[in-house]
Amino acid sequence: MIDLAEPLPVSGARLSDMIRWTVTVSKDTDSDVRSYLAEHGGEKGDLSKFVERAVQRAVLWATVRDIQARNADLPAEELQALIDEACAAVRKEFWKDRVWWTDPDSPDDGQVRKAGPID
Repeated sequence: MIDLAEPLPVSGARLSDMIRWTVTVSKDTDSDVRSYLAEHGGEKGDLSKFVERAVQRAVLWATVRDIQARNADLPAEELQALIDEACAAVRKEFWKDRVWWTDPDSPDDGQVRKAGPID
């Protein structure tokens, strides 16, 4: 089983949703990756998972760099306001129907409390 530091979640795709790629890498890269996987208990399918995670990370970092470049000329206060607005919208949607905690010691006999939007 491979264990990469903070791996991105695989998209949860079913086998029928998978696409076969043919890639060409150097012998050194092939040897390095296969040795790494073997040292970390690699199993069947781990090479594909390793490649998928590497591609996800590369796309994520390219996206981050694009966004940073696009916003490079924004004043810090304006950029922070945009970030705060986006975070507030995501928090509001995320917490909308989620149960936050149950308090078994409350006078309401363990009534479930729901989290409200975080402002």
